[in-house]
Amino acid sequence: MIQLHRYREVQEFKNQVEPLLSKNEVLHNLALGILHSLQENSKPNFMGVILKTAVLRLCCCKPILSKSYCLKYSS
Repeated sequence: MIQLHRYREVQEFKNQVEPLLSKNEVLHNLALGILHSLQENSKPNFMGVILKTAVLRLCCCKPILSKSYCLKYSS
């Protein structure tokens, strides 16, 4: 089953995706840089993850007035 989980709080989103992205930092360095640039009071247009069979497969963050960044995560 595929599920979409949308986050409203930056810190909650960071806590969920940062450990997974950090496992392959070379591949995900751009996304990690964007993630680290988000401030606690930031209000991105969208922050979310796609889960397939309860495993994170994709995370997406769209900061205001910029491009979207989506990453495929495979364990």
